[in-house]
Formats: sequence, C-alpha cells, structure tokens
Amino acid sequence: MLSKLAKPDSRGMIYGSYGVIGSTGVLIIMNFGGDLFDSADGTIFEHRWPFIIAFLSMFVMFSLTTILGLCGKVNV
Repeated sequence: MLSKLAKPDSRGMIYGSYGVIGSTGVLIIMNFGGDLFDSADGTIFEHRWPFIIAFLSMFVMFSLTTILGLCGKVNV
C-alpha cells in the first residue's frame, strides 16, 4: 500500500521513515506496558499489562484501518 502512495524518486526515504516511526511506536508502547508492569502492586492485571497494551494498540490500528477501508479512504 505504501508503494502505491510513494513517488518512485522518494520511496527509499519514505520506507526508511516508515520503519523508524513504526519502531519508535513499538518502543514507546512496550516501555509504557513495562512501566505499568513494574508499578502494578496487587492489581488484577499486574503481570498482563504489557500484553494488554500491545493488544489494545493493535486493535486500535486494525479498527482504524478497517473503518478507513470501508469508507473508501484507504484501499486495503
């Protein structure tokens, strides 16, 4: 999908930026989940927080992609 949007002369820069932004997002989400894991004291979700945060972030992106795809904004 990204290759359809990017112009041929700038694809390398766009692919690199996409990778850096995606990796940064993963680091931020996992850091947030790890902080919740470390700070949880006796709550019901204490050891599950990293997995819950990862699931929620993936679910939000899946939902956003599905909604935009159904509205015709993104061809998936």
